[in-house]
Amino acid sequence: MADDRTQDLRRSPSHQGSEGGSSGSRKPAPVVKPAPSTMNPFLFPPRGLARPTLRQVLSEPNLRREFLGVDEDKTCKAAVAERSEYRQGMSALLHHLDVQCSQRNKDHHR
Repeated sequence: MADDRTQDLRRSPSHQGSEGGSSGSRKPAPVVKPAPSTMNPFLFPPRGLARPTLRQVLSEPNLRREFLGVDEDKTCKAAVAERSEYRQGMSALLHHLDVQCSQRNKDHHR
């Protein structure tokens, strides 16, 4: 009898299907259902209020133009002009500082 068991264990699954009696005694594997999408990975239902979400309603350019009255080209041009004005303003301030430093150095050497 022990020899029969060891022979059954040594047989491959393809050989077991050819015998009629041995395949009928096995139970089918249990069917595992996937968890619903509302369940978290720990398989507990979510509790409390729903989690906050960020809505992106006015993110498209046509909606932005319609509701805010702002054209995308105008905003880009205004941003470029503001950046160039900032750089020019900084260079003017630095030039004035250079003039003041040179004047102070002249006064100091007198």
